[in-house]
Amino acid sequence: MDKMLDFLVGYAESGSAQPESLFPYRIRNPRVATMALPSTIEVVQGDDLFDTIQTGSDAISGSRGLYIHIPYCDRRCTFCMYTCYDDASQGDLIQYTTLLMRQLEKLAESAWIQAAPFDAIYLGGGTPTVLPPETFAYLVSGIRKLIPIADDCEITVESTLTAMNDEVWSVLPGIGVNRVSFGVQTFDTSLRRRHGRRSSKEEVVEMLQKLTSSGIRNIAIDLIYTLEGHSREILHDDLLTMASLPVTGLSLYPLIKGDDKLVTQEKLKAEYTLYMHADAFIRALPGWTRFTPVQYGDAQNGRARYVQMLGLQQDILAVGPSAGGRIASYGYLHNRRLREWVDNASHEKGTIERCVQYHPNVAKYQPVFKLSESHGITQQEIELLKPLFGEVFSMLLDTGLITHDGDTLRVTPDGAFWAGNLSVLFAQHIAEKA
Repeated sequence: MDKMLDFLVGYAESGSAQPESLFPYRIRNPRVATMALPSTIEVVQGDDLFDTIQTGSDAISGSRGLYIHIPYCDRRCTFCMYTCYDDASQGDLIQYTTLLMRQLEKLAESAWIQAAPFDAIYLGGGTPTVLPPETFAYLVSGIRKLIPIADDCEITVESTLTAMNDEVWSVLPGIGVNRVSFGVQTFDTSLRRRHGRRSSKEEVVEMLQKLTSSGIRNIAIDLIYTLEGHSREILHDDLLTMASLPVTGLSLYPLIKGDDKLVTQEKLKAEYTLYMHADAFIRALPGWTRFTPVQYGDAQNGRARYVQMLGLQQDILAVGPSAGGRIASYGYLHNRRLREWVDNASHEKGTIERCVQYHPNVAKYQPVFKLSESHGITQQEIELLKPLFGEVFSMLLDTGLITHDGDTLRVTPDGAFWAGNLSVLFAQHIAEKA
């Protein structure tokens, strides 16, 4: 029995542990679980992956998405941990976009890509809207021409308020962008300036209010609730401000630097208190719900399909440096260094840095991740999973991390806080027991 399950056993037997000490540490990102999934083979150059793309029309499984990474910003934030650069010239941006399109063109006629429409396209970074407006329009329009997309495909672009001027904003609806995600992080002006953000609270609020006239109805923001200098009072004010604006979605994150594991009990308790306050506040908003452990929104207009696909281990075609994806039984990662990616981008196989093939049991037990990702699992899925996870489900029920909602098992607010640990627990259990 692994260490995480040992902690749950101890808690269930004693009944004395506090919620913040259920596990030895908190894993903030549920998608860390993919690292614990059992794999049968590692393919350094990803040849088998591209064979699947070229010939694998029968490898389609459920919804699928496309992720495009734009590794450029106009200014790097102090807390950023992603592959991005803030010193690119206009020529660099245009060259990079050309290479992206070249890779997509080489893959576009493959059986896997053409076999079914894509349900979500996500342009992340970085700040994709630092591209010149005509270059950005060329990229998105090109994607729409090359790959089949569903009639209701969600097309998201990440941006910052400072990178979203009138010229950029006017382009988005005409090329099919129907969701915009802004990295606000906090509305507090002093905290924003402390972490490299130039605009004030008043400027952010004014811009978000202005954007409602564009015709894009799904406007999401990110908030980080553990920035250095943050407090419960600042978080509450951020939530009140968000609730007063025409925002339909919210991503709520802790600050992650380096090692994702949060060990110190004092910090863990503080993070738990902040999360529980925010979770209760957001779920009490009229019409809002929790879609994933970090994603909230209006139940009708605020969905974030791509984010949900990631957590549910669904197929993602990813392009760009450090972009990671999954196709059929393969998981893969592109070159993390921009220069290496650019040098290798003329060959569609050349930018894959790491590729693994997952064990067949991963697909068999995949529905269990619907539980840790806040979707819940049905009675039919419970019966399928019970032979392997029966003991685990009993323990999670005893510890109050999951609960029965009619015939469905769902995470509780405590379970949502520990969602990353639950996903890793499930992945480890598949690896060790299946």
